[in-house]
Amino acid sequence: MQRCLLNLPAPTLILERPELIDHRFFFRRKDGTGGYSCGVVRKAVTDALTQSQQYFVNGEFLKAMSTFYNNPSTLGFFMEYAVLYYLNNKGLSSVPILNHRMDVRTFKTDIPDIQNDPIGTPVVYHPIDWNYKTLDGIIVLIEEGLSGRKKKLTLCPYQVTLHRANHEDSHEVFFDNYDRWIAGLEEYDGTPMFIWFTADDSSHVPHRAVPGSSRGATPKRPAHTEYVVNFGDLDKDLWDKYKEAQNKADKEKRDKKAEKASREKAEQEEQEEMRAAQEAMKAEQAKKGKKQDAPKKAEQEAKKAQQQATKPTKKGRGGRRKKA
Repeated sequence: MQRCLLNLPAPTLILERPELIDHRFFFRRKDGTGGYSCGVVRKAVTDALTQSQQYFVNGEFLKAMSTFYNNPSTLGFFMEYAVLYYLNNKGLSSVPILNHRMDVRTFKTDIPDIQNDPIGTPVVYHPIDWNYKTLDGIIVLIEEGLSGRKKKLTLCPYQVTLHRANHEDSHEVFFDNYDRWIAGLEEYDGTPMFIWFTADDSSHVPHRAVPGSSRGATPKRPAHTEYVVNFGDLDKDLWDKYKEAQNKADKEKRDKKAEKASREKAEQEEQEEMRAAQEAMKAEQAKKGKKQDAPKKAEQEAKKAQQQATKPTKKGRGGRRKKA
């Protein structure tokens, strides 16, 4: 099934043992590679693997990434799960408090039910609903507070996208609904942050708090930092393979553009040749017409001259004189 999801060569066993896989949704092509019927199936099976901790994103995924280079939607989907895989295996070294491997917990509700464990280790809450809005996941870190103080809670929603410019502002969407996300978490001293995982350069932007509607009310938007994390900060091999896939996509675009320009130039030259041929044909026809008309015109001129020559001369006004 993993090989069908990754468009990799699939064993003939899936044909010999049809009970092992649902052939309405997964299949084996003539070239031996596996495939799936649609994005809904891809999402459902991927999340099932996620729930059982059987991540398909591994070394084989890195090898297969170049097959998705010309499909940004599919590439973006697999990058989402690549991020999940590396968070689970390595954590995020560029953000010190998240530099620790993370367990993954799935949820089907609008807002995940945050558990009060483990302490001191970040956990990823991953939505498994199809096309879940706002986020691709939220990292939660609970830490012991100072003596007599509340426990510290770091909420770190994240969004995976190839380029931020092509995605809606999930950061704004999350904080527009921030009160819903922290409802029921009053026992903690909460601090949010937001992360974009993307091919864009890494950066971070501090945001000031936005006061509540009344004095002493919970801030509408607390002070926080918005991070942009390049895929390479998760794993160098992941970034190298992504760039390789992107370079192939860019080359294909250049080749198609050059092919289109060459085709248009050839069509333009062909049209110009046709116009030149038509003009030459018209000129030849006109010349031929003149040549054919010349004898007829000469004949008409000769006939006209003959008529003028045989025409009788006019008599004088006085007529003949009388004899003496």
